[in-house]
Amino acid sequence: MADKVEQAPAIVGMKAKLAALPKVKVKIPVDKQNPKDLDVTVQINGYTYLIKRGEEVEVPNVVKEILENAKYI
Repeated sequence: MADKVEQAPAIVGMKAKLAALPKVKVKIPVDKQNPKDLDVTVQINGYTYLIKRGEEVEVPNVVKEILENAKYI
């Protein structure tokens, strides 16, 4: 039987901080040249967002800024 994986306290704290931030809606377009590339991963201090392409989602503004800087949106 597999043991339950626990998150490190720092990651749990980062999750709470990110959850408290104002949210914005973003939509990452589907990559027509790479149609099998369905997700975009964004990590902030150990906390991971897995964002599906082509779907509008709400994320903290800092995640939107990362996506803009990386030219995803």
